[in-house]
Amino acid sequence: MGKANRVCKIYCPIWCDGHWFLLVIDVIRRQLVYLDSLPSEDDRPKRLRQLKKVAIFLEELMDSDDWYDEPTNPRIMCSDYEIKEPKVTRQDPGSNDCGLYVAQWMIMYHLWNSYEAEKITDYSRMRLAVDMVLKYHNDKRMEVIQAALEY
Repeated sequence: MGKANRVCKIYCPIWCDGHWFLLVIDVIRRQLVYLDSLPSEDDRPKRLRQLKKVAIFLEELMDSDDWYDEPTNPRIMCSDYEIKEPKVTRQDPGSNDCGLYVAQWMIMYHLWNSYEAEKITDYSRMRLAVDMVLKYHNDKRMEVIQAALEY
C-alpha cells in the first residue's frame, strides 16, 4: 500500500445489514465522503455510525510509526474529518446493485476524478465482471483466457 503520509484517498466499502455503501477518506480535503446508492432515512444513523467506526479504526491502526516515512510525520486523524454526502446515481429499489455501484465509484473516481456512475445495466454488470476477471491481480486470469481461447 505504501506509507500513510503519501496517501491521498482511502476507499472503504462497508457492508451493513445487507447493503453495501462506500466511505472514501479524502486525506487531502480532510473529508469523509459517504456514497450510498440506496439511502434510507431510517438506516442513515446506523450507516453513519458504521462510517465513523471505520474512520476511528483506521485512525487507530495508522497511529503506528511503521505507517509513516518518519516518526515525526503528522498522523491521519480521520475521525475528525467533515462528512460529505455528494449526490450520486441511485439504484433501482428492490435491486441488489449496491455492490456494483461501490465498485463503479472506486473505478470512476480513480479514472475521472468524479463519483458520477452510470445506471447499472446488464452491460455494466458484464463489463465489471470481465474487468475483474482479466485484471492482472487475478491469479486465475491466464486460465480463464486459455479456456476462452480453447472454447
